[in-house]
Amino acid sequence: MQLKPIWQKDPDLVSLFNLFTSRGFQLYFVGGCVRDKLLNKPISDIDMTTDATPSEMMDMFDMKDIDYKPLGVEFGSLIVKPQEICITSFREDIKAYGRKVDVSFTKSLVKDSARRDFTINALYADYEGNIIDPQQGMSDLKNKRVRFIGSPYKRINEDYLRILRFFRFSSIYGEPAKRCDHDGLAAIKKFDVDKFDLVSGFRLRTEMTRILSIRPLYSVLLEWQQTPCWKRFFPDGQAKAHERLEELEAKYQIESNPITSLAVLNINDESSGIIYSSPEKAKLKILSKFTSEMDQPIEELAYWYGREMTEAIVLTRAALGIKAIKPDFKARLDYATTRIFPIKAGDIIARFKGKELGKKLRYLEREWISSGFALSRTALLQKL
Repeated sequence: MQLKPIWQKDPDLVSLFNLFTSRGFQLYFVGGCVRDKLLNKPISDIDMTTDATPSEMMDMFDMKDIDYKPLGVEFGSLIVKPQEICITSFREDIKAYGRKVDVSFTKSLVKDSARRDFTINALYADYEGNIIDPQQGMSDLKNKRVRFIGSPYKRINEDYLRILRFFRFSSIYGEPAKRCDHDGLAAIKKFDVDKFDLVSGFRLRTEMTRILSIRPLYSVLLEWQQTPCWKRFFPDGQAKAHERLEELEAKYQIESNPITSLAVLNINDESSGIIYSSPEKAKLKILSKFTSEMDQPIEELAYWYGREMTEAIVLTRAALGIKAIKPDFKARLDYATTRIFPIKAGDIIARFKGKELGKKLRYLEREWISSGFALSRTALLQKL
C-alpha cells in the first residue's frame, strides 16, 4: 500500500526529510495523519517519528537554525515550527504509571509501534508514501475494528485515558452495526475505576467532550453502559436517552453539543472527577434547572437564554421524556430570538430613580414577555 506523497510539495517537510536522511536518520509520518489520509479524511495534526534521539534532533535543528519547542523532550518529543509538527524519537515504554511513563529510546520502529495504543494508530509512512504496518493496522482499518496492540489490559493500565479513547475511536472508526472489540471491552470491565482519580480532571474533560461531540454515538454508548466505567461518569444515565437525543438533533437539524449530551446522560460532575470550565458549569446548571419541575414557554427561554441554550433545554426535556417538542418549536424560537424590548430606561426615568427604576423595567419586561411580545410601548407604559 502506498499513499500519494503530497508532502513532497511542502518545502518545510521536504527540508525536514532531507535534513534527517543527510545525517543518516530515519523519519516517518505516524499515527492519525497516516490513518486519516488512508481514509481520505481531513488531517488536523502532523506527527512524525525518528530513530534520532532528542539530543540528536536538537543538535540538527540548532545547526540549521530551525525553530522548535522542547515540549515533552523527556519523552522524546519536539515541536517543530512553523507548522507545529510533533517529532518523537522511537521509544519503548519501560514502566507506566497510569498517565506517566518511564521511556527508553530505541532504533527499532517495531518496538516503537508496540508501545502505541491501537493498531490503527501504529501506521507509518515514509517520504515516498510507502506504508509500514507492523501491527496489522491496515486490516483493522479496512474492517472498521478498533483493537488494542498486545494485551488490552496492559495497554489500559499504562494509560487510563485509553478507555475513553477506545470508545471515542470505536465511534469514529468502528462499525456502528457491530460490537466494539470483545477483548478491549473485556479488559475495560476488569478495570478498577477508582484509578480515574489519578487522571487530570482537565484531560478527562477533553476526552469526554471529544466523545460526546461524535454522531452517531448511541451504539458505542450502549456498549460502554455495560462496563463499570459507565457508573463512574453517568451513575443514573441511560444510553437509550442519548439515542433519542440523536434522533431529535437529526429531525430538527440541530448541531450536536457535548453539554446537552452530558445533561441527557445525567453527568455526575462531583464523582466523575471531570473539571469543567465556568461557562460549561453554568450551562449544565441551567439545563438541570429547566429539566426538573420548571416549564417556561419556549419564547421566554429563548429571550433570556438565546437560541443555543434554548435548543439544548428543549432537546434535553424531550430526550428524557419530560416534555415533547411541539411542531412549531423552530418558528417560535426564530420569532423570540429576534424580539427587542420596546422600553428603555429613558422612557420612565422622569418618574422612577435608582433601584425602583430597575424594578419597574424588569416588571414591564416580564409583562411584555408574558404577552408573547405583543404589548406595544404605549400599552406597557400604561401599566405603570
